[in-house]
Amino acid sequence: MIRTAFLEAAQSVIDLIASDAVAGAWTSPSALHGYDVAGLSGHLGRGLGTPLLYLEESIPSTDEPITPGQYFASVDSDNDALHTAIRARGLKAAANGQGALVTELDRTLETLRVRLDDEPFDRRVTVFGGQVMFLDEYLVTRLVELVVHGEDLAISVGADPPTWPGTAIDLVLATLVEAAAIKHGPSAIITALSRRERLSAWPSAL
Repeated sequence: MIRTAFLEAAQSVIDLIASDAVAGAWTSPSALHGYDVAGLSGHLGRGLGTPLLYLEESIPSTDEPITPGQYFASVDSDNDALHTAIRARGLKAAANGQGALVTELDRTLETLRVRLDDEPFDRRVTVFGGQVMFLDEYLVTRLVELVVHGEDLAISVGADPPTWPGTAIDLVLATLVEAAAIKHGPSAIITALSRRERLSAWPSAL
């Protein structure tokens, strides 16, 4: 279920990156602060490919696996150096142009289809920050990246957002709520969803 949703969402993102709308705005600023359309496309592409990078590393045998919500809650959203490095990697991924990026992403997706078929469902990987996750739980974090930044890219070029698999939306929403509850406390999320007039600021998950 998770693997299918991830692969379907990835294909939707590749189709968006390959679109004429993205081609026409390739060097224009995006809706996401600090990114142009090319850099945002490259960042999306990297989110698709990181599972393969982690699968090439040794299988961790210790540490309790964290959840997708814990993964995002552990990221320091105010770390300027981290975000500068992330933006630079996105630009590097897109440096050879839209066509080269799409070709690379097509290859990556085909490799993922085969590799994910071969991996057991209890497969663990070591991810960002040296944390351990089950592979499928890590794929949920990639779904969040694909959906959130896929929406960013669509808005940036005046296109309709991709049609995401229903399973993907359920997983993304659950993860964002979990991350926000970890960062701000469950009471803040309950208030945000039911008593917005009491909020001084919305409790962001990312």
